[in-house]
Amino acid sequence: MPGPGAFLVGDEERQEVAEVMESGYLSRYGKADDPRFKRKVVTLEKRFAELIGTKYAVAVNGGTGAVMASHLGYLLKEPDRMIQIYNRMASYVTAHDIKPVIGKTFSFEAAMAAQSYIEQRHNIGKVLLKV
Repeated sequence: MPGPGAFLVGDEERQEVAEVMESGYLSRYGKADDPRFKRKVVTLEKRFAELIGTKYAVAVNGGTGAVMASHLGYLLKEPDRMIQIYNRMASYVTAHDIKPVIGKTFSFEAAMAAQSYIEQRHNIGKVLLKV
């Protein structure tokens, strides 16, 4: 069963997603001199920060990232400590060879089937779309 946000996705949102998918830049990072790199995440963060009247905003892709960001957010006034905590976490992940569990991969064309797979709670681990 789709969540309430599914009903808020219209043609404009689909076009934005298609533009990002077609660009080949699927994360916040890209080559600034490449016209295909649209800087959508950075633009969203800046506009959202302006909207809510804060200096910074960070876009995340899910609940876990949001919780982690909110817990680290109190350290913005202590950037050295924040970097130290992040580096300790990254070292732990590397030292223990922690990797995400990939449950199933779908072709991009099968995105609706992937969504159905998740909604039916069949997945254990990440569900990926291959572009």
